[in-house]
Amino acid sequence: MLKGLPAPIRVLFDAVVVLVCIAAGDLIARVPYPPEEADSLMVLIFQAVFATIGFTIIAYLKHLHRALHVTWVVLMVWAITGFMVLLGLLPPQFWLIIVLPSLAIAGSIGGLLAMLIERFASD
Repeated sequence: MLKGLPAPIRVLFDAVVVLVCIAAGDLIARVPYPPEEADSLMVLIFQAVFATIGFTIIAYLKHLHRALHVTWVVLMVWAITGFMVLLGLLPPQFWLIIVLPSLAIAGSIGGLLAMLIERFASD
């Protein structure tokens, strides 16, 4: 789908896909609660699960240099959320302590899941 585009554009597109998945997890976690009363731990868990799903999708669609591509996407998502910190949409402590490690873990698990899906699908 994006094969003719330069690598930075593909990385940006995949970062947006992961961010949309994270936003979907946030919305789904907040559904059973009234506004502003959502359980923050549950929201974080849903965001992490949906981030892993997003990384699995982008890693599955990328066959060559999968680990490098997922690493670039993790860094791009981290940079985009860093920009959100500069805009005042996220607290800086949250960005440094929670976002970067959780993105690295979700990206690693997503890449491994994509490899497993590809391996079991070929059998």
